[in-house]
Amino acid sequence: MLERVEDFTRIPVPASRRFVVDAAAVALRRPIIHGLFEADVTEARVALRTAADGAPLSLTAYVVWCLGRTLVRHPRMHGYLHRGDLVVFDRVDATVIVETDEGGFSFPRAHVLRDIGGRGLLDIHREIRSLQATTHSDTAQRVRSIRGLLLLPAVVRRLIYRTYLRDPGRRRRMMGTVAVTSIGMNAERGFWGIALPQHTLQLVVGGIAAKPRFVDGHVVERELLSMTLAVDHDVVDGAPAVRFADDLITTLEDLERLRRHLDSDAGEVTRP
Repeated sequence: MLERVEDFTRIPVPASRRFVVDAAAVALRRPIIHGLFEADVTEARVALRTAADGAPLSLTAYVVWCLGRTLVRHPRMHGYLHRGDLVVFDRVDATVIVETDEGGFSFPRAHVLRDIGGRGLLDIHREIRSLQATTHSDTAQRVRSIRGLLLLPAVVRRLIYRTYLRDPGRRRRMMGTVAVTSIGMNAERGFWGIALPQHTLQLVVGGIAAKPRFVDGHVVERELLSMTLAVDHDVVDGAPAVRFADDLITTLEDLERLRRHLDSDAGEVTRP
């Protein structure tokens, strides 16, 4: 209920917002390095718009699909330290964030897409679309399931949170092995976002801008997708991160690979 007091308005903040605050507080403890880069998605967007019998496929699904296939070739990029060793997972599970409403506030609902390195683009697209269609009541029910935790003091909540995620297997089940945040859908121009990641690797998908670029010796206008790579420096050094980002750009810009995939059994193929 809104309360007007003198020259400002007091708006009640739902308890679910504490989960967002706690996640950010825990993420701030990680030694994160960031890399900003762009990928030419001009022709890929055309192919996605005309795929699957004319039904457009989402750009987010395409980025997730490319990320999964790239991580299969760079498995240490989504590993985690545990008791002095590096735990490297056989499969890539990606947490994606979908904006929902909770008590009049934006609430980032997390969902784990399992085995993105071995799934087809159309399959990933359908699961993301299904998640986006989730009703407000579904989100509210999930929030109610953790209501008891949210009533604890912040220092206790964050201690439980860090302790629970200390085990890599438990972390994978709860949060996946990597994260993708797509905020570019809300923008009409290119921009980069800087993440507060809780994963060894998080990809922030920004906006798309029309920029000049050399293609076959000529300057032409292309659609460039802005992206930010955030990695945990305790696990990944700068050079491997750059090599991974370069490979990801190559995968995103590989139109022939995308066309072959879309033409093969409606895009339902297995590992690269």
